[in-house]
Amino acid sequence: METFIMKRLTILLGLLLSQIAALAGLEADIPKRNQVILKSGAWTPSAAQTQETLVSVESFLQKEVAIDNVQRLKIRQILLHSKEFRVQFVGVVRAGKKLVSCNFFPAATAERDDHPYWKREWVSVEDGGFWFWQISFDPETEKSSAFTVNGEA
Repeated sequence: METFIMKRLTILLGLLLSQIAALAGLEADIPKRNQVILKSGAWTPSAAQTQETLVSVESFLQKEVAIDNVQRLKIRQILLHSKEFRVQFVGVVRAGKKLVSCNFFPAATAERDDHPYWKREWVSVEDGGFWFWQISFDPETEKSSAFTVNGEA
């Protein structure tokens, strides 16, 4: 009987640890220095809401709800490079709902920073592929949606 209970506890502990690891994701991968909350006229998300947003975005990406194989490939690339992004958060209101709009783009390197203004202004880039992507989070429903990835020239 004790062996049975120990096996069960071991399995439960393993499941718990895997869930904790899964939640780390983008929240742990993108350092705070690469995250900024931009002010808007609509509303401003809190730091706690932005962290909830990153957990939801990670879950969204892990589910691979992509429409087609091209989008699936881009999501895989995003996940492979998750430590190499910066993110901007801004509060918006769409159809009467408060959403956190997220803008992901490459972090600066020691050699270059193509977006030195990123803590003041929304970064908008055409093309760039998986390095530039956007998604929205609804704090009320705790769901992510409106996932888009820039095209490639």
